[in-house]
Amino acid sequence: MRQLFGKLSGTQITIVLLALALSGPGTLGAAVVYQAVGLVDPGTGAKAQVDSARNLHVADTFVDYAHNPANVVNISAALVFQPGVALQPTLIYQPPAGKTLLIKSAQFNYGDNTSGNTIVFEALTTNASNGNQYKFEFIANNAAGSLSTVFESPLVVKAGAALTGVFVSGPTKRRTASLHIQGYLVPAASVPATASVAEAEQFVQVGKPEFGTAK
Repeated sequence: MRQLFGKLSGTQITIVLLALALSGPGTLGAAVVYQAVGLVDPGTGAKAQVDSARNLHVADTFVDYAHNPANVVNISAALVFQPGVALQPTLIYQPPAGKTLLIKSAQFNYGDNTSGNTIVFEALTTNASNGNQYKFEFIANNAAGSLSTVFESPLVVKAGAALTGVFVSGPTKRRTASLHIQGYLVPAASVPATASVAEAEQFVQVGKPEFGTAK
C-alpha cells in the first residue's frame, strides 16, 4: 500500500480517499451505533429520565425543596421584653411531624430603645433529647433599627425540636420587637443524623454592641 501511494500524486491520493469515504460505512469508518444505557440508583432502583427534548432530569434534593413554593416557610413572630421578669423563651416555630426546617435568612426589627442600651436577642432550638442549641443572635444598641442576615449554610431545626427566642438583655422598659425568618422544609429522613458541621457550631452572631449594625 505504501508503494502504491508513493507512486501517486497528491491529487490522485485525495481522489482515492474521497472515493473510499463515499463508498459507505465500514471502509474508513463505521456507522455510529447508539446503545441504551440506564442510570440507576443502586440503592432504590430509581432510574434517571430523559424527556422528548433530550434533557436529562437530575435533582439536587435540598435545592429543589428550596424552590418549591409548597415547602417555603415565612415566619413572623412578635417578641416582648419585660424587665424584671424571668427569662421565658418565646416559641417561634416548630416543624411539622416528619419535617426539618432549614433557615436561610433572618431579620430582627426593634424600636423605642434608649440609644446606647444594648439589646441582645438569641434564637435557639429546644429538644428533649439533646437540650438547647443556640442558632443565632442579634445585638444592637441604637434607638431603633433593623438587623438582617443571610446564612451561608442553612441553620437546621430538626424534626421534634422547636425554635424559640429569648431576650438576654434589653430596654429598661417593656418593649416589643419582631423577628422574620425565611426557610424551607425538607423530609426529616433526608437530613443526616450527623452533619459535616455539628449543629452546635452553627451559631451565628449578627450585629456588634459598639456599632449596632449587621455584619
